[in-house]
Amino acid sequence: MNDEFQLLRELLAGRSRWPDGAGTDHRFRDRCNGRLFRALRHIGSGSPESPGAADLAALVRHVLRREQESQDGASPLVAVPDAPPWPSREQWRRFGIEVRATATGLLHIVARPWCPPWLQGAAHHPPDREVFAERPRRSYGLDLPGDPFLDALPGWRSYRCSGQREGVRSLLTAPEGSTLVVNLPTGAGKSLCAQVASLVDPKGLSVVVVPTTALALDQERALEPFIGHPTAYFGGTTQADVERNGGIRERIREGTQRIVFTSPESLLRSLAGAVYATARLGLLRLLVVDEAHIIDQWGDGFRSEFQELAGLRRDLLRSCPGEPFRTLLLTGTLTSSCLDTLETLFGRPGPLGVVSSVQLRPEPSYWVADCRDEEERRERVLESLRLLPRPLILYVSAVEDANAWLSNLRGEGFLRAAVVTGQTGAVDRSEIIRRWQYDDLDAVVATSAFGLGMDKGDVRAVIHACIPEHIDRFYQEVGRGGRDGKASLSLLLHTPSDRAVASDLNQKAIISVEKGFERWKAIFHGRTELPDGRVRVRVDSVPSYGYGVFENSSYNVAWNVRTLTLLSRAGIIELDAQPPPSPDEGEESDPIDAEERHQSELDRHRNERVLRILDEGHLDFGNTWTTTIEGSRRLGDRTTRNGLRLMFEALSPGRCLADVFAEAYTLPDRGGDSPRPGVATSRSCGGCPACRRSGRAAFVGAMPDPLPIWQRTGLVLDEELARMFGGGSLLFLFDDRSMDHGPAERQRRERMLRWLIAKGVRTIAAPPAVLDRIRPVVRPMEGCFVFFNPGWQPLRLPRVPTLAIWTEEQLPPGLVPAADRCDRLLAPRVLWLPAEVRDPAKPHCRLRDTVRAPSFRIEELCMRIGL
Repeated sequence: MNDEFQLLRELLAGRSRWPDGAGTDHRFRDRCNGRLFRALRHIGSGSPESPGAADLAALVRHVLRREQESQDGASPLVAVPDAPPWPSREQWRRFGIEVRATATGLLHIVARPWCPPWLQGAAHHPPDREVFAERPRRSYGLDLPGDPFLDALPGWRSYRCSGQREGVRSLLTAPEGSTLVVNLPTGAGKSLCAQVASLVDPKGLSVVVVPTTALALDQERALEPFIGHPTAYFGGTTQADVERNGGIRERIREGTQRIVFTSPESLLRSLAGAVYATARLGLLRLLVVDEAHIIDQWGDGFRSEFQELAGLRRDLLRSCPGEPFRTLLLTGTLTSSCLDTLETLFGRPGPLGVVSSVQLRPEPSYWVADCRDEEERRERVLESLRLLPRPLILYVSAVEDANAWLSNLRGEGFLRAAVVTGQTGAVDRSEIIRRWQYDDLDAVVATSAFGLGMDKGDVRAVIHACIPEHIDRFYQEVGRGGRDGKASLSLLLHTPSDRAVASDLNQKAIISVEKGFERWKAIFHGRTELPDGRVRVRVDSVPSYGYGVFENSSYNVAWNVRTLTLLSRAGIIELDAQPPPSPDEGEESDPIDAEERHQSELDRHRNERVLRILDEGHLDFGNTWTTTIEGSRRLGDRTTRNGLRLMFEALSPGRCLADVFAEAYTLPDRGGDSPRPGVATSRSCGGCPACRRSGRAAFVGAMPDPLPIWQRTGLVLDEELARMFGGGSLLFLFDDRSMDHGPAERQRRERMLRWLIAKGVRTIAAPPAVLDRIRPVVRPMEGCFVFFNPGWQPLRLPRVPTLAIWTEEQLPPGLVPAADRCDRLLAPRVLWLPAEVRDPAKPHCRLRDTVRAPSFRIEELCMRIGL
């Protein structure tokens, strides 16, 4: 029995005083113990954190079942008060807790595993066992040695997986103007990809768009040891918030802000002017969109601003005076529809590259049960809520259902619960997220509007009292659980009527050409022609069928933006943007008038979009709309319907859910005029109806190992070193001594190594022992990055100037290319070799005597360059 459980036993029984500093839960290793501890401190406080009887029963059950599983099934007893607000004996029983004995004012209780008879397979596989035990499920294999520039970043000195390594390297070597899509699962370290550019090179600005303020603040905290100024830009009402945001905008304009985390809404509005200013100075280095799959999603909580980033990006690229910035799109779930949308909206000027290393989530065990009617589902959901661990999420599809369920929970005594839907206001949402993050909420009832960017690690259970309209939505929402890599539980309870609801929601995801045409006519009718051939339109335009219904409606604006996106995907228009109006524009004698005028111009700007017409037949319904646009719409419709088909298949035990998800997320190669490599998916399953029926145990697939993606990177050698190649791509350096021969010679070779890196070498391939020896030499080189590749693995080398150091007489195959291939290398290669090494093609000859490519002795080159 651990000490923290014993402390809780004593506190519950009233045999111990509250320890000093007991207002916090930092002392607890198990989050469930800390959660109960915090709730106990709020009993009777009247605050929103104050628990009801049902909350106390669920939290105590969690602690008891957690301790029981940690003791290999031994059932610990605790004594609890036998008086309100504590549960009665009957209430304890409904929470799967048995009252064993009584004492004056106390009840002695013990928890039992949950084996509901209505859940197939539960008798042999208790659903709650693995989640209360918190069994580790996720495995990305052994960490990989980090590149030298990571040594300065505590917590990032190694790569979590090869996908993370390739994502970081692909970003640092991305050609100017390119777009990189990085598709990695939860916990694989996508955030490093977003941060690394600003950490490696402090010059220039990285703009990172995130879906929530909480995520922006999390990223800011992670970078505080390296960046000495605020980096999270978010809407706030206090004077401190206003001053903080003003400081960020000022540093962006001055070119001293290295990275900023913000929402799409802020980037399109209050932050846009400062970002335009830094783009005109040529200091905008990188635009990042985190959770980029949102761009392709509709439904409750739809945020059109994510799609509108494409137009802003295009105008910012136009504003850059020299080298265009790179674009990075991060996601953990990439469907074919999503990738097509990202390519359409963000693919130009290109190239577009995809780094994908996808392992299906191994954490959830999946349980599905059909219910006769809504009343039976209600009883089963309430039973599940009583017996499953905290925190948990209950998902539904309709806002009214979410509100009804919250009322049900409050009526059952669950006070530490909240609801989040697309109608939840920004202030309420922020407060709910704060309480959720700090363990002051035990349950959230939500539509699909809740979850994006919510990286709470210890969610153990996700319940669906609905059928999601798409397999991707289901997978995304199940993924809110087990983000710490430990076992979680997914329970889906459906009724016969749910299929019709899901089908209806699925069909509403894409606008019909008839309604789309009416919307486009209204939008285009109010256009303003711009001198450069673009047009400015209003997205609050009301279609003919919406008069008296849609005026001043965010719903109307959202559907207008969907219409523009549909036209963009069909190649009819190209989304664009304009800088926001500056407060300095115009001359006003009265500052109040000037401020009012500027605010009015900002309001107008927010309701306007800029675009370019690509097809002059855009108003031809009979041809353009019924053929080109309808064809594009039907393609999206087929993808959407396929997601519904896979969702319905997931309800039956006919196929392992890993196979169902793999079908959704495995993308085939694309050939033709615009080839695109496919995306492989590694199968994992934490247990599902099909596997339990066939007796198959949970399994975890190996992470795919991606290869470098860029054929050309734009990284070149400094002119001085490039001249030494004599117009070719191969340069030999022959060393008469080993690199550790003596202090003087070793220092000279270290200077030579640093000189090569300063002149543009970006990859060093060598035996691991050599890399370990030279790592301290290259680590302190500010503004330069270099990759380490152990051994000689040419397929894993980025296409950048490469130095291969080999101290052994036996050369690996392919290190020295054949004579007829020396001029066909994809990147310049410097070979640092022993002076006496033999020619692989002519073993009786020294290589230095037979090579045709330029070559130097180390001492000779050192003298030539002044080392």
